[in-house]
Amino acid sequence: MRPDGARRMDAALPRRRAGAESPAARGAAFSDLYSQAEALFGGLPDGVLVQLGGRIVYANRRLAAMLGLADPARLVGVVAFELYPESELASAIARVQAAYFGRSPPVSRHRIRAPGGESASVEISCLLLRLADAPVLVEILRASAG
Repeated sequence: MRPDGARRMDAALPRRRAGAESPAARGAAFSDLYSQAEALFGGLPDGVLVQLGGRIVYANRRLAAMLGLADPARLVGVVAFELYPESELASAIARVQAAYFGRSPPVSRHRIRAPGGESASVEISCLLLRLADAPVLVEILRASAG
């Protein structure tokens, strides 16, 4: 905890566990995380993406549809900030930092575009959760006008 009461950013980073170095262990952990995210967010009417270490590890079908993608798996592995145009990066980074420092970031409007997809105007809210024993950032995206 920092003197101002905010959590240290590195407190949210995943800790290494014994055996987690092997590709099999990483694959199993990813599979658990993906399964839990799908169970929680798969059927929501809003778009959802889950990121770990800045990369998208889960996206639901609604988000894929919003971005003109047939398969949400096309977003897995993409650096989340690559969805934003350069002009909106500063506000996107500020929103994510607020979540990591334990503050409740306000809902913000952004224009996003998937690699090889369409662009969409969205309202985004985010929060930190723990899925499959890993701290993840969950972003909920709702289509907005303009």
